[in-house]
Amino acid sequence: MPLSLSEAFRFPLAFLCAFFCASAFFGCEAYDLGDEEAAPIAVNASSPTWNNGIREVVEKRCDNCHAKGERPFAPSNVASFKSGFSESEATFQATWAAASLARVKNTSNPMPPSYADPLFEEEKAALVSYLEAVVAKSNPFATCEKTTTALTFASDIKTITDANCKGCHPGVNATPLLTAADFKAKRSAVFEYLSGKRSQPMPPGDDAFASSADGKALVEWICASSEVK
Repeated sequence: MPLSLSEAFRFPLAFLCAFFCASAFFGCEAYDLGDEEAAPIAVNASSPTWNNGIREVVEKRCDNCHAKGERPFAPSNVASFKSGFSESEATFQATWAAASLARVKNTSNPMPPSYADPLFEEEKAALVSYLEAVVAKSNPFATCEKTTTALTFASDIKTITDANCKGCHPGVNATPLLTAADFKAKRSAVFEYLSGKRSQPMPPGDDAFASSADGKALVEWICASSEVK
């Protein structure tokens, strides 16, 4: 029996409706998948920086799902996620770096997901290296989390701090560094000065202190002692 005009258009129209509904529901897949095979991105895995490959990796491997707030799975603060891969973005360092690193390294539930363009090995190595550096920067103690110590303030550290810290930090017109409690209150700052994460060394003008026996003992104690953690 010949089809009427309305019936002839019914099936293609139903197919198109189903296609657009599926595209909306699986929005990320619709953006990610294509006919052309992804090409590797040139990135220096040994010393990756935002402008030396990482920006392009993010734009080509992450933006498909994370650049637009209306796309599935995009973080609520999309602007911070995107711009935050830059070394200078403190919001990302505190919020996204560790989470992003965990997903990139996750083999059972990775990012990018299985249906998206995968990271090539050099891209993944560079991104992991870059994110690990950002995580370490946001957590000054990341380099010494496994350190252990038997040193105590009273027996081992007080003589060191009296000789090297007390003169400038008596607690009158400067931050006190006289007791274990004082060092606990300023633990991050003290460690950053001793580990070279701040431009000025402490004690002032003494670049060699941190690598001396006393400096190493103080770093070990700051890292691992229950008196300051």
